Amino acid sequence: MDVRPAIIRGRKASFHVTLLNQTLAPAAIALLARDVEDTLDIRIEPAGPVIVPSGCESLVTVRVAPRAGAAGNTIHSYLLELHGVQLGCEMDIDPSLLVQARFTYAPRSAPSWAPRWPLRVLAPAGVVLFAVLLVAAVTGARALKDAARGSMNAPAAVSTVSTAGGSAREPSIAAFEALPIRSGRSSGYEYNLIWATSNATRVLLNGQAAPADGSRLAPPLGYSKLYVLAAINGRKLIERQVIVPAALPPRPPAGASQAPTGTPPALPSEAPYMGLPASLLITTTAPPTAPVAPPPTAPVAPPPTAPVAPPPTATTRPTATVGAHLTATEAGGVVASDILVNPLVIQFPTGATGGQTQTVHLVNLGPSPLTITTVTIIGAGADTFHTTDTCHGRAISAANGCAITITLAPTGGPGQRDATLLIADTGAHSPYRAPIHAREAS
Repeated sequence: MDVRPAIIRGRKASFHVTLLNQTLAPAAIALLARDVEDTLDIRIEPAGPVIVPSGCESLVTVRVAPRAGAAGNTIHSYLLELHGVQLGCEMDIDPSLLVQARFTYAPRSAPSWAPRWPLRVLAPAGVVLFAVLLVAAVTGARALKDAARGSMNAPAAVSTVSTAGGSAREPSIAAFEALPIRSGRSSGYEYNLIWATSNATRVLLNGQAAPADGSRLAPPLGYSKLYVLAAINGRKLIERQVIVPAALPPRPPAGASQAPTGTPPALPSEAPYMGLPASLLITTTAPPTAPVAPPPTAPVAPPPTAPVAPPPTATTRPTATVGAHLTATEAGGVVASDILVNPLVIQFPTGATGGQTQTVHLVNLGPSPLTITTVTIIGAGADTFHTTDTCHGRAISAANGCAITITLAPTGGPGQRDATLLIADTGAHSPYRAPIHAREAS
């Protein structure tokens, strides 16, 4: 978690907090903010928890200002503490989710030359001055009228006055998108960020100054990245967000050399399923069969034709729907789910002994509440594990969660223990399965 800017001076302030999810699963983060003196009005946008996809960033804005009558007309400094809480892990304190910022309140001060006489002295003098100006205006108007009568036939002069000002217009973002381009066989796909704004006095791309209309190259990364474009005009702000997916190597051209028959090329393990357009998914196909020339005509009998094995069946990497919630299964595939389970695979440490536990956190990804109807363990090693939880029979609202504790029972001997955690709920994609693995010591 990062906050920029970290120090602001003025009558009020807006801090931009960036949340980066470096885990292998989506995370629901709620941002809390407070000042040590508890005298600031604090507003967080968006107000609720933020779902941060794996390998992506999310932006949260914190706006602060002193409460009415709290600061007065004196300069005062406030220390702001920002704390990110992962839903389902409220009791765990993560130092990377704790940051501080400082806001210095600087009021508007009257100019030093401003008169400080009592009002009862200024009021009579003002009345007299107004009367003198009124008489001068009337006299001047009469003189101008007489002069105009004497120069009736003179051509009139035309003067043009251009005025600029008024309130700031609403900024707008006409376009902000990421266009994929092929950069070469080794580096895969790159993306070209293109944007166009209007009525903006300042444009920021991920907090850095940028032109009103322009483009920038986003290099290929092993994870998805969030880009935020902000157009500012005075106190008016509008933002647009674009997620650039993780890059995969381009598909080899037709006729290029491929792996031998029966050994399909391996897919890159670091390429995530989420956020990838279907055009970037790699499909492994069988190599073409080379044509066999007929043997030359000879008086001897032709050699027997060797049977040709059929080419292997093409395997296709599963396609992930952009924006769906994805979870792992025992077969290693990907399915949609209404809940977020962390971790995806429950792995006890090597050499585990009876009595050791692992905690699984469950979060409702929403938007509707759901009820956990069953929490059980199935599989060959089901008798080796026992569960206790705060989920069974409980209605869980959106962005809230519960916990499941799995205990390894002593079996009296070493060996590998495998089972599956089964969670059934009232959601559309129930049930959810998570593998459990433990290698018990002697």
